[in-house]
Amino acid sequence: EAVGVECDASRKADIASLIEWTEEQYGQIDVLVYNASILHQASVLEVSAEQITKEFEIDVLGALHAAQLVAPSMQERKDGAILITGGGAAMQAIKSLPGLSIGKAGVRQVTHMLHDTLKEDGVYVGTVTIAGEVKRGTALDPKNVAEAFYTLYTNRNEVETVLSAD
Repeated sequence: EAVGVECDASRKADIASLIEWTEEQYGQIDVLVYNASILHQASVLEVSAEQITKEFEIDVLGALHAAQLVAPSMQERKDGAILITGGGAAMQAIKSLPGLSIGKAGVRQVTHMLHDTLKEDGVYVGTVTIAGEVKRGTALDPKNVAEAFYTLYTNRNEVETVLSAD
């Protein structure tokens, strides 16, 4: 079953409302999958601070807020998973996408910190870092991305898997 629900990932209150609604509709949250970002092309010399801030709020703070909101019940149960979509721009900046590059670097660090913080409580946190464009029939086919997430979730022994277009 899939349901579409609108949520502004840059607003903690929206994320909290979505999590509350989900718990009311379906019960406890066993797995959080966070996959939100903006692709805004600009030169690093011309991009505005407001644009970088907006992208950071969605990429990094949205992931952090969502994790902070679901973690307590997962810690209490000693079970649950938080899966975050990362990007290759975290490891090699894309000069035409400064906000994405900064955001994905932040997401990567937040994921590693959450992993290290929550692992002793039985909560798994991991990321699939996607280095390239997700496209059917390529190494970054959606099926391969889904399989990478599923493998992380099932094995729970790695914090990060990097998928490359090469």
